[in-house]
Amino acid sequence: MLTVSVKAITAATISLAYQVTNTENTDIFVADILYRPAADGSLSADPQFAYVMPTENGVLYTGKLLLKVPQGMRIGSPDTPYFRRVVPGETISGEIVLTNPAMPYHPYDSYALGENPFAISRIIVQIGVISAAKIKPDEGVLRPAPTIGPAHFKADYGYGLDYQEVLQAELDVANTGAAFLPITAVDR
Repeated sequence: MLTVSVKAITAATISLAYQVTNTENTDIFVADILYRPAADGSLSADPQFAYVMPTENGVLYTGKLLLKVPQGMRIGSPDTPYFRRVVPGETISGEIVLTNPAMPYHPYDSYALGENPFAISRIIVQIGVISAAKIKPDEGVLRPAPTIGPAHFKADYGYGLDYQEVLQAELDVANTGAAFLPITAVDR
């Protein structure tokens, strides 16, 4: 189960709090940490970073999950989040911090942006989850990521996409000052 709330909206940031509760009778693995790209091309693990995809009508999607590589695109290594193990009955908390106005970010697209921000009316938060009960014993779906933390795992991209379920929750943020920069062109 996913619950989300607005932690704070300021002139500089949009901060969202989320909680994932494991209501299953088996472990689940929750997409928890993404890589944040730097201007120099380096990557760093950031628990507050999330994908950001504005759409029409003031709706903004954000979240932490495995995203499909667009058909026909060739990449060296797909972008995969770190997943945190959550035992039955446990609840974990996380935070997503976006700039305000929000800047779109998708690991496989580059964007040209307009200059005049649009108001956000709704934010839809998506969190990827893999249930341990669905994983077959001979499949290497998740491997430990001890450098991130003892409860964190890296998913195999293909198996991860096959097994991932996406939890979704919506926030009404109309008239809060939350905004996003419009996408004028997408380059793949």
